[in-house]
Amino acid sequence: MEDWPNLLSPTFSPAQMIVFTEKRHTSFNWTPPTITAIPIDLEALSKSSFDITNIAEIPEFKRRAVICAVQELNEKEDRRGFQWVVAGLKCADDGAVLLVVKAVQSG
Repeated sequence: MEDWPNLLSPTFSPAQMIVFTEKRHTSFNWTPPTITAIPIDLEALSKSSFDITNIAEIPEFKRRAVICAVQELNEKEDRRGFQWVVAGLKCADDGAVLLVVKAVQSG
């Protein structure tokens, strides 16, 4: 799995951090969010805790956008035997949502 190529950032590991920010002048209407893939340290990720209450802090309209973005990511990647899943989540004070996704074997 470690040598499995990552099309989002071919030189990095399969763990990615995605940043969702609200688009300006949309009155909180979310279109498919802009996805920015940022490499992160897998070892640091494994040591971090994922508090499920963080997702409860996200307003419903943002929650749907996050779910849709992960589904869209899986459709675009279209990898046989692998899928992207949420590995961590954090709400920022400015309304942005930081989402960590990781490629795992689907079975």
